[in-house]
Amino acid sequence: MKTLVLVRHGKAGHAGADMDRPLTRRGHTESEQMAEHFHEYGLPIHAVLCSPALRARTTAKYFADWAVLPVGVDERLYDAGVPELLDVVQGAEDFQETILLVGHNPGLSEFLRELLDREHDDMPAGSLAIVNFDVPEWVDVFAGSGKLEWFMTPKMIAEEHKAA
Repeated sequence: MKTLVLVRHGKAGHAGADMDRPLTRRGHTESEQMAEHFHEYGLPIHAVLCSPALRARTTAKYFADWAVLPVGVDERLYDAGVPELLDVVQGAEDFQETILLVGHNPGLSEFLRELLDREHDDMPAGSLAIVNFDVPEWVDVFAGSGKLEWFMTPKMIAEEHKAA
């Protein structure tokens, strides 16, 4: 079985060139909380890949630090649509059972719907989706082959903390 973790980068500012937009203070806080919450979920990851955009690299680092992994930057993840995202996933190393991709909308939300072959809400900034595939190799991942295991947003975590 293969597991794909899709993470939309945290909330970013709008000043400057798109590639250089940093996370806002809220984006940093929520990305750190999401990474910690994911770590507590207990799913080990074997690779962290992200877009070269600053906001994606910063978000990815929060997750990679918990997993004690380096962040791999893949140019194809910037402004990627479903074909590019599928290409990245199908090209992953098969010994990596679980990979985490940090990218952008609208591509990630469209990709999630494509993998699940059903409607799903858009992925808000900082959100995370875990998708399982009953396949032996990444090249066997295709549209409709995924099963959603977990979906979490920063707002859901905030609501959990309020209720506690």
